[in-house]
Amino acid sequence: MRALQNIDVAFVCMNVPFTMPVDKAASAVRDFRPRVVYPYHYRNQNGSLADLTAFKQQVGLDLGSEVRLRNWY
Repeated sequence: MRALQNIDVAFVCMNVPFTMPVDKAASAVRDFRPRVVYPYHYRNQNGSLADLTAFKQQVGLDLGSEVRLRNWY
């Protein structure tokens, strides 16, 4: 995923323990730099939700990726 280029829209899943935790998902987004990213599938195995605010902050604004949050649940 980190090697992808010229991505307009990305859907990034992050739930523990099956996919990526927030920090790994944000790091990956910063590497492949989609124009828009939607985090989804962010309910953890224990029923809690991943920290979407932290994800958005870690992705940041400096690389041109816009994080769009939606209520998937």
